[in-house]
Amino acid sequence: MGPSKKSRGGNRKTSRRSTRKRHFEEAAVGPDEDPKAALQSERRALLWATLAALLGFFMWIICIGTEQWVTVTAPSSGPVYVNRTKTFFLYANMGLFRMCRTSAPAMPNGLPGVEESSCFFFSVFPSEHDIRHNMEIDRTILEYTRSEVAFCTLSMTLLLMGIGFSVYTFKEHRYMFKRLAGGVHFISAGVIMVVMEVENNSATYEERYLTSRLPKGCRWAFGFSYYFAWITFALYVAVGITFILCSRKRKSLSGEVEDDDPQIIGRTDAEPLKYEDDGDAGERRGQDARGVTDIPGS
Repeated sequence: MGPSKKSRGGNRKTSRRSTRKRHFEEAAVGPDEDPKAALQSERRALLWATLAALLGFFMWIICIGTEQWVTVTAPSSGPVYVNRTKTFFLYANMGLFRMCRTSAPAMPNGLPGVEESSCFFFSVFPSEHDIRHNMEIDRTILEYTRSEVAFCTLSMTLLLMGIGFSVYTFKEHRYMFKRLAGGVHFISAGVIMVVMEVENNSATYEERYLTSRLPKGCRWAFGFSYYFAWITFALYVAVGITFILCSRKRKSLSGEVEDDDPQIIGRTDAEPLKYEDDGDAGERRGQDARGVTDIPGS
């Protein structure tokens, strides 16, 4: 007695399933590459990317918490006399929210006295009286400062969200969570770039119109906080690229639908086949519905 068509059909289905699985794995990792090794390499890359995102978060905290975004120094010829304050300007460091300045009072003989250093926070919501009478407050600079506060708050929120999504990808290996984490990292890098551009425009405006902060003749340059911000920006771009590259759809090595394989959302509990009571006719209809027909005498 030869093998039934049902058994032959089952063998063909198993063979086709194995072939599809092999082709899928070869398309994902290459025909000569071990799928398990490739999967471990991707997860190792995601781990390093998550650690890099955590490092970038601490670097960004250092950036926004220090006063080394812009460094202002007096020319090599000597201190700059500021008539409004009757002091000699020596040097200053400015951050996003605070400024530290070193100056010396003018002595009766016209020479600078003892150096004095003072730090103060920039006003965010000053009164109208302060805007009119405080030479350190300018309406345009006020808008720059408010923008920096808003985007710094937004950036901290996005950085924490990105790190949270990155850690979550180690629990849920679906590709959509990796793409979500990568997208948040890209947005975080964009917000960091906005903060740097606002600070650049703010320093340029102060040099031209706000001589109480940047006296005429003084030289200014970006400090280490600004360059730290650039490193943080590049770091988050690299982290986002890593998560996007590791978000390819992938079947599990057991052939089951899990991990990165797309899920079918919908009803899977199809109604069972109903057989009629007329004997062979009901049995034949049930077999035809399943696409299986036995060969008589097999």
